[in-house]
Amino acid sequence: MVVQFRSLHGKNHEAMRVPREQIACVRTGDYSSAQGVLVWEHSGLACIQVFSRQVIGERI
Repeated sequence: MVVQFRSLHGKNHEAMRVPREQIACVRTGDYSSAQGVLVWEHSGLACIQVFSRQVIGERI
């Protein structure tokens, strides 16, 4: 279900152990589950600024 994740912050945050927000791109449908802010949605795909996620089903 999850396509990719990328950090919205630089590598300095890794050294400081600051929690980072992530962007998740998911296929929408019966088993998609993510909590966050919708960035965009088109043709059955959605990118979400993720606060929590539950990966169920097939990875794309």
